[in-house]
Amino acid sequence: MRDDPLSVPRLRRILALAVVAVAAAAAIPSVTWARRSATPTERAAIVRAVFGSRFPVRCGVVYASTVNTTWASAQWIGQVVATGKMPHGCLALGSNGVAIVHLEKGRWRIVTEGSSYTCPLAGSEVYPGQPNVPAKVADDLIPHLGC
Repeated sequence: MRDDPLSVPRLRRILALAVVAVAAAAAIPSVTWARRSATPTERAAIVRAVFGSRFPVRCGVVYASTVNTTWASAQWIGQVVATGKMPHGCLALGSNGVAIVHLEKGRWRIVTEGSSYTCPLAGSEVYPGQPNVPAKVADDLIPHLGC
């Protein structure tokens, strides 16, 4: 006599394995970023701080850290637009790298900037008097850094 493929004991084993698999997957730390797109107000202020007042806000991409909301990153839109559908006038403003900014006394200030980061991100080496970027914030804002 063959086992019925949908017998109760077999279904219980499958269900138990599924529960174990889901629990194991939940225990593995997520590798996705928690960063979020900056609000329009944050984006305008951060683009101004990083690129200057004449740089169009539409040409900058800004992410705010969800680990600590006083930290953010900014970069030229051309670094993240893969489709070629860039806002008008942004191509001529091309730049390389990512700037990390920190909100201090109501103003966004550049802490460090570059195109190749290593851990830890030391803001004081680039801009004297600036704080170092916390490792969790760096991991949040710069994909695949792994501090």
